[in-house]
Amino acid sequence: MDTTPPETSGESFATVTIGGETFDFAPTGFVAERCDSDFFGGFWVLFTSGVTIVLPGDDWAAQGIDESAMVEANIEEQDLEWFADAGADPYGFAAGQSQVDSYVIDGNRASGTATFVERNATYAALGGGDAVVPVTGTFEAFCDG
Repeated sequence: MDTTPPETSGESFATVTIGGETFDFAPTGFVAERCDSDFFGGFWVLFTSGVTIVLPGDDWAAQGIDESAMVEANIEEQDLEWFADAGADPYGFAAGQSQVDSYVIDGNRASGTATFVERNATYAALGGGDAVVPVTGTFEAFCDG
């Protein structure tokens, strides 16, 4: 992946840093991709290059939208699937081990902090393997128009 987010070019991008390692994502042009900075008052990024970000708007509950804030980063070349999602209870980790801790939506840009767990590690823990180890990180996204 490109190590320099295209902030100055005006192109959509997302950057996720987990445990000190930064991963950059950009849209691939696939028709189902999304980068929507005003998704019912929230923020939604879905790039087939490996990132999903959903940040609820202030009035989502009033609109009947029951969705928690979440960030997923699929690092295919490392076979890692990091996610921060307090609503992902079936994976067998304690409250607070996987969640978006804070976020700010500012026009076409969103950023925040999160506590990530690695999906493959959660499967191993459910099978009696090592316990899930949460890792702190940050994220940023920019949607072009």
